[in-house]
Amino acid sequence: MFGDEVVKAVTKNHEITVFDHESDVASQFTGIDVVIDLGGSVGTREMLHAATSARLWQVLGMGLDHFDLDYWRE
Repeated sequence: MFGDEVVKAVTKNHEITVFDHESDVASQFTGIDVVIDLGGSVGTREMLHAATSARLWQVLGMGLDHFDLDYWRE
């Protein structure tokens, strides 16, 4: 699975937390540096507002048709 390969590659040099859809969004995005979004359809406005410390939001995939780019530019 593509997501498993990404996790395996990133954990070699970085500490990661995999997003849990059952847990509170805000607590999972507090104090993070980077978000890796598999495909661009997972990220929400709620996540964006909670990820105030994020310096990079990486969308893995092709195109931005699932990603509200105009909103994120604001």
